[in-house]
Order: sequence, then structure tokens, then C-alpha cells
Amino acid sequence: MTISKRDRAPEDLFSLSGQVLLGAVTRLDSTWHREGGRDGFTRLYAIERGCVELVIDGQATSLSAGEFAVIPAYRDFAYRCENEALCHWCHCVIPWREGLDLFGLIPGDYRPKLNAAEYTVYLQFLDDLIDAVQGRHVSPWRVPVRIWDFFCLYAKEISATELMRWLTGKGRFQRVLDFVHANLHRHLTLAELARRAGMERTAFAKAFRREYGVSPMRYILFQRISKAQEMIRGNRMSLQEIAAQLGFCDEFHLSRRFHDVTGLRPPEYRRRIRHASPF
Repeated sequence: MTISKRDRAPEDLFSLSGQVLLGAVTRLDSTWHREGGRDGFTRLYAIERGCVELVIDGQATSLSAGEFAVIPAYRDFAYRCENEALCHWCHCVIPWREGLDLFGLIPGDYRPKLNAAEYTVYLQFLDDLIDAVQGRHVSPWRVPVRIWDFFCLYAKEISATELMRWLTGKGRFQRVLDFVHANLHRHLTLAELARRAGMERTAFAKAFRREYGVSPMRYILFQRISKAQEMIRGNRMSLQEIAAQLGFCDEFHLSRRFHDVTGLRPPEYRRRIRHASPF
């Protein structure tokens, strides 16, 4: 997929810079499992040896040696490994407007088909990202370029015109999204958001779900949990402080909703980050 100015892409699309959050090469066994949950970042998996089972938005698939998977942000995602596997993986984002991950806005290909030569090339691309996140020397331009390589692989069946339609269609809710992201610490209501959009409440809720695939209140929850994940990765704040900054009643309320979305309690999420597990 090639995007040019003739496709009338939003100007800021050309200045986006991908970011890698975590990554490693990890031996997996039967302890690697998750029942389901959604995140605000995209996962890249390459299996060097063995086989794992993935469930993406209710669709089960196996990932075997020599195969790639791109699991975009905001999808309900579960996984397991019955025996043993060797997995190259990373978590990354291409921040789009209002902090949304560009991967998560596009209906791309979770399982891009690659021949042996292509797999070798993309495995090296993935290892470049892993090297960067683990502090090994990588040219500063390489990380954003490599993440864009994976985005183009994920979205290769989408025309540039269709891609722009997916991206620019979200613009009608710009004022609402600006308000949400500036007020994650507050109690937000559907009526308040509808007023910001200048729409009747029911019509707003239907239009928002049609554009984003989730209800307005669910979207707010995802943004709060995504921000909580970022704060936990920073490892500088207590759960009580995070809960207060993100509009939760207390740390127990945060923990319950965090588990609802990710399938993990915050302390478990923090432990897995410390041990670089590809959850």
C-alpha cells in the first residue's frame, strides 16, 4: 500500500512516528495464557519454533513456526500455548489523533501471508524493534520505519482511498474526544458528551458506536485503562494515586475495571512487565 498526497491524506498522517513499548524473544510454555481482554497497543508476534493458539474478536487461529500475527489495539484477545514455542514479540503503537493507535482503527489482516523469504525479512524487522527496546544500538530512524513496515503489511489489502475514509470519518467527534482526554479524571456522562457533539443522546451513542465500534462509555473506560497501563509501566505511582488521577473511586475500583478490560490485576500486569513476558 502506497499513500501519496494525491490520495488527499490528512497532513498529519505523514508526520506520525511509531513507538515500541516492550519486546523480547521468549520461550513459551503452558503457563502462557490469557482468557481475553483489550489493550491500547498493538502486538507483533513471530513464531520461530512450536505453535500457539490465538483468539482475536472471537475468531480462533493457530500460529506456527514461520508465521506472523499482527494483533491491533482494542481487539478482544486471548491466547495460550499447550506445549512449548519460541516467540519473537513486541508491543508498539502509531499514535493517531487523541492518542488512538492507528493499527486499532483499521480492519487489516491479522495473519499476513508470507513466503519463507518474506518471513525472514520481517523477522529481522521485528528483531530490530526488540533490539531497540532492550537498549542495543539501533539507528534512531529505524524504529519508526520498522513499525510503519508492519503497518503497511497489516493494511496492504486496503486502498489508500479506503484508508483515508476510515481515518477522516472519525473527525466529526473531534470535540468530544478532545473533551474526554482532557477530563479522564472526571465523572463523564453520555448526555454531556452528546451536548459536546451537538447531537441528541441516543443518536450520538449510535453514531459513535458506528464510527468506533464501542459505546462512548466503553471508549472512556479503554482510554482510562490504557492510561493506567502507561502509568504502571512508568513505575512511579501507587495504584491509589493512579486511581485518583483517572476518575476511579479507589484502587479497588481501578483493579476491578482493569481486570475487566485486560484480564489481569494491576499488580500482575506490573510483574509481567518486569519479567518481559509477551502477554
